[in-house]
Amino acid sequence: MEKTLEERYERLVTRKKHCEERLREISLKEKRVEESFEELRRKNEEVKVMEKSVKDLDEEVKRKEKEFGLQERHYEECLREIKLSNAITSLKQKRSIMMNVSEKSS
Repeated sequence: MEKTLEERYERLVTRKKHCEERLREISLKEKRVEESFEELRRKNEEVKVMEKSVKDLDEEVKRKEKEFGLQERHYEECLREIKLSNAITSLKQKRSIMMNVSEKSS
C-alpha cells in the first residue's frame, strides 16, 4: 500500500508541476492578449484622431472650394464690368470720331 501511495503522490506531484506549467503558459498568453488588446485600443484611438483630422480637413477643403467659387464669381463679374466699361469707352470714342468726321464734312 505504501508503494501505491508513494506512486500516487509522485503522480500528484507530477500533475501539480504540469498544472503549474500550464498555468504559467496560460498566464503568459493572457498577458499577451491583454497587451494586444491594449495595442488595439491605442490604435483605435489613433484611428479616431485621424478620422477627425480627415473630417476637419474635408470641411476645410469644402470651405475653401466655396470661398474659391465665390471669389471666382466675383472676378468674373469684375471682368464683365471691365469689358462693358471698355466697350462703352470704345463706343464713345467711335461716336466722337464719327461726330468729328461729320462736322468736318459739313
